[in-house]
Amino acid sequence: MLIIHFISVILLSTVFIFHVNDPITAAITYSLMYFLIAFATFKLKKSYDDVHNKLNTALFEINEKSNEIHTQNEQLVLAQEKLIWLNNNLGKIVEERTAKIKAQNEILIKYSHTNAHQLRGPVARLLGLVNLYKIEQNPNPDIFIEKIAKQVIEIDEVVKQINDDLGKA
Repeated sequence: MLIIHFISVILLSTVFIFHVNDPITAAITYSLMYFLIAFATFKLKKSYDDVHNKLNTALFEINEKSNEIHTQNEQLVLAQEKLIWLNNNLGKIVEERTAKIKAQNEILIKYSHTNAHQLRGPVARLLGLVNLYKIEQNPNPDIFIEKIAKQVIEIDEVVKQINDDLGKA
């Protein structure tokens, strides 16, 4: 650009300082000036376009990053709202789960009590009847079968009660 400026000064000085009267010399001088100005304009326009394209590319990248940040911000806001809700309702959630666990524990305690006392008793009596039947010299099978049937019915009732209790839970 400095060279173009220097050439322009020389050409204009030639025309105005030396008062060139020859129309051909003046035409050539003005033509050269025109081409120098056109060339300088072309170079400036190209430089402007390059800078403009770089700025547009940078603007596009900035907009993409802005959209990405906006999306991430929305996700963070939703996560924060969920955390706030959980923090506000944490006591209630813990109470509900604790109540549920207590109810399950009560069912298990009732089941273990039923198993230890109501179910185990008839089973122990059945085992005793079987041992007694083996020990006795002339056992009467009808008596033993009647007593075994009574214990089996009792076991069946206890098992049904256990199934009902567990089914309600």
